[in-house]
Amino acid sequence: MSDELRADYQFDYRQAEPNRFAAALKKGGRLVVLDPEVAAAFPASASVNAVLKALLQTMPGHQPGQASGPTPAASDATGATSSAPVL
Repeated sequence: MSDELRADYQFDYRQAEPNRFAAALKKGGRLVVLDPEVAAAFPASASVNAVLKALLQTMPGHQPGQASGPTPAASDATGATSSAPVL
């Protein structure tokens, strides 16, 4: 088998299954990837949301219920960017 990418691929979409996680995502919600040590501190999304909401209350100029705009590409410690929102 070659390590090279092919010009195109043929997929059999008849075998595709629905995304089992899609129903759990609320409209307007976001999925984020937490670093393992951060994820270990939060047993569930409710605890993450509670901490983030408390943090928002401490931010100058942030009004309760105010939605923030689109997040720019996040940068990690190496300076690499990702299009996924990061906590």
